[in-house]
Amino acid sequence: MEESKALPVMEEANRILEDFSLSQFVAYTLVFLVEIVLCFWVAARL
Repeated sequence: MEESKALPVMEEANRILEDFSLSQFVAYTLVFLVEIVLCFWVAARL
């Protein structure tokens, strides 16, 4: 992606992240970590 096209996308992503409260950020981080642990656990069991 060209820099001229990427910059607006990154600015929008930054605005979305800035709108999260700390509790939302912590909740999404925990959900993401649980998902990763489950993926590794399933892969290890195969």
